[in-house]
Amino acid sequence: MSSKVKSNFHQSNPLFNDEDIQQFPNILIGTSEKPQQNIEVFYVKSGRALEAVYAESLNGISSLSVDLEFDDNRYSYGRTISLIQIFNNTSIFLVDAILIENIKPIYDLLENKFIEKIFHSCSSDLSILMDVAQCFPKNIHDTSLMFSLLLENKDNISLSKLIEQKINIHLKKEAQVSNWVKRPLSESQLKYAAYDVVYLPMLKEILERDLKALNRTDWYFQDRKALENIRHEAKSPAKRLARKYKLNEFKTLLLENYWLVADELAKQLDKPNYRIIDNKQLVEMVENPPSSRADWMNLRGCHPRLKRQPYVSKLIEAYSITEKKYQQVKNKNTITKQLPNAMKWRSYKKHDLLLNERGLLFDKLRELMAEQKGDSLQALVMPSRIKNNMIWEGFDFLTPWRKEVIEELAKENNIDISSISFSLVSNP
Repeated sequence: MSSKVKSNFHQSNPLFNDEDIQQFPNILIGTSEKPQQNIEVFYVKSGRALEAVYAESLNGISSLSVDLEFDDNRYSYGRTISLIQIFNNTSIFLVDAILIENIKPIYDLLENKFIEKIFHSCSSDLSILMDVAQCFPKNIHDTSLMFSLLLENKDNISLSKLIEQKINIHLKKEAQVSNWVKRPLSESQLKYAAYDVVYLPMLKEILERDLKALNRTDWYFQDRKALENIRHEAKSPAKRLARKYKLNEFKTLLLENYWLVADELAKQLDKPNYRIIDNKQLVEMVENPPSSRADWMNLRGCHPRLKRQPYVSKLIEAYSITEKKYQQVKNKNTITKQLPNAMKWRSYKKHDLLLNERGLLFDKLRELMAEQKGDSLQALVMPSRIKNNMIWEGFDFLTPWRKEVIEELAKENNIDISSISFSLVSNP
């Protein structure tokens, strides 16, 4: 940070007690290929400090390295962005998203398509930015994605492991699972946060070189552009839990209604949902619903307030609400109702046969890819988690290079893949 910015805060040395901005010892980075650099680290704690940092050190830059620290219903209710780490290749700014009421300048930077943003494994970061701040970053690089395209490992790689593998530097990561909502943040947390961005430009340069050597730059370009189009839909925790325990339709509806009551209390107390009721206890309530008020009052594995008014009455009422809702669903043509609207052009019987055929074809192609192309490529092109998407959407949601890999595999093995080449969401 320039001396001009420092003067805006009337700083004196040392800076650790400043209410607006706190400076930490510089980080020294470098490799055998590059000269060592001294990187300044600043913890930005007020809106006026952020305004000055933006004006002096972030406005007009062409590249940023970015990371987020957040809480996802672990220490407090809901999803909370705690800290945004920004590295402008000269200084690191740790922007406190809890202490600063308005961090819109940072969101504007992330959405600026003319500024390159370097993340590592950005999926969770993008999800929480979109969900909490309605921020949709553009011009994204992802070092985790770049590494995956090298096909050196079929599993995701952590940032510390990637730094160790590509730069030969070992980082300690003790603060990774700490409470990022509680204030004040410790010096060890802030140091951890700073190291999460400082090596990203160096990694990007190394990985770009490696991809170019393997002629996979175009693969990365396609996947990188796709990152901007990701839209993370809020997933119902109750439905995820119901799928995990393979609950039927009625029990799933009941679980959702119980969850809504518990969630209301969680929000009121600003506590994560698991602190209100344990998931196993919630499922047990669904499998064996308490039949009397006394049963509810003796319930274990939940917050005491959940057994008091008005919540105990709401839990009791949830069962009758579920019965009425289930009956309404049952009286309708549930098969037609559950299909996408555009699928109604096809009879359910034909559609069901086609879905089964596409599922079997996916499994066959996936097995062949592992055998003939290797586990790393299979994990990248046809992971098991995309099976449902592939069955419904065919190749429509895949990047072109992935489609080409599958078509090449099918051709080599004389497999007709025409039945899975089109989407069932719209008329072929």
